[in-house]
Amino acid sequence: MSVIDVQLLSGTVGAVLLGVGVVGLLALAAGRGRRWWCRRLPAALLIGAGASAILMVSVNVLWRPFPAPLPPVAVLWTGLGAAAVARKKLDYSAVRPHRSHRGSTSRRVTATETSDFYELIVERHRKRTTIVISNRKPAEWLTMTADTLLAQSAIDRLTSNRTHPRHRRTVLPPTHPTRNS
Repeated sequence: MSVIDVQLLSGTVGAVLLGVGVVGLLALAAGRGRRWWCRRLPAALLIGAGASAILMVSVNVLWRPFPAPLPPVAVLWTGLGAAAVARKKLDYSAVRPHRSHRGSTSRRVTATETSDFYELIVERHRKRTTIVISNRKPAEWLTMTADTLLAQSAIDRLTSNRTHPRHRRTVLPPTHPTRNS
């Protein structure tokens, strides 16, 4: 048997690839918050299951390029690949900045949005760098949220690491001399 004749779907190579995939999945899942387990992972798995179903129906029923149906392992790997891509896309879309529409700056933030913001801040607190850009001071955020307790807790977590002077940004007036002096 030459190296070219190695089958990827069965035998030793398939078992090793499956083991590496499971270890990688466990490494990705370690340390994830409730939001990831309850929202993003089920959505990614549903997308993967849908991709597997579309593959099975299109290849085995509609197209029929092979005399035998696709092996279940090939369908499983396709679904897992689609789920991995969907999971990564869902993670990127979760941290995309929210841009409010013009004129809606005085809109009150709903309880769900406040809770989502709080969960995001808790998940990233002391683990990742978080930059928040706002045209309002953090004290003004409390008047715009439905749940002031969660908003205050999120603000406390955002401002708790600002101990070094470099972490505070203050806009100072220009110091250049004027013409009259």
